[in-house]
Amino acid sequence: MNLTDQRGFIFSGLSLLLIFSVMILVSAFLASLKEGSEAAGLQVLGREVVFIGEDIKYNLTRLQEAGYAVSELLENIEENYRASGLLVSLENVGGIVRICVKDLNSSAVYEGRWP
Repeated sequence: MNLTDQRGFIFSGLSLLLIFSVMILVSAFLASLKEGSEAAGLQVLGREVVFIGEDIKYNLTRLQEAGYAVSELLENIEENYRASGLLVSLENVGGIVRICVKDLNSSAVYEGRWP
């Protein structure tokens, strides 16, 4: 083979610096993309936790209007809402029901009282 046919591409100093800067920009872009998606996921999770908490209040009101003893049903209600994948805690303290809903990592928490 001829030596002139075996030429390769050699980076000059300037092209090597350009490649490094592009790699740094791409890594910074990917890191910011990851942070943005985590923030959006946390926002969706927070809305779900608040929705479940408000839904429990609504259902407790409807059960009371239908004539059920709400204090006797709290354990069943907890079990039904745990199917959502959230930690639900209902405590009857002196006729007031404490409602606590949170995700498994406790990054989103809802606390309320009924009535």
